[in-house]
Amino acid sequence: MEHEMIGTCNTCSYSKRFKFGGGRLKFQNVCLGPAINTKTGKMETINYKMYDPMVYKVYTDIELQSEHPEYLDKFKYGNFIIYPTGNFCPSCHNKTFDFSIKVTVE
Repeated sequence: MEHEMIGTCNTCSYSKRFKFGGGRLKFQNVCLGPAINTKTGKMETINYKMYDPMVYKVYTDIELQSEHPEYLDKFKYGNFIIYPTGNFCPSCHNKTFDFSIKVTVE
């Protein structure tokens, strides 16, 4: 299942739409998700199953997330887990970036 999500910062109002997960026909080799391009500092959508870790820092990285207890809600697709609140904002560099699902596509 693929989701269209949006990330919004509560401090600087930066927002970004992105795809999360994989579709029914491509789930075995595609898992889309947000990442920070370490060269440009910008947030991009990447394929979590095939990416260059020297170029991208994925939002599953502990540096990009606030600490959350395991029982809190999270968005999960396979091994790709992101928390809805307290993520790194690529604009103001605070952990005030929140994710929410806008559309789910089968």
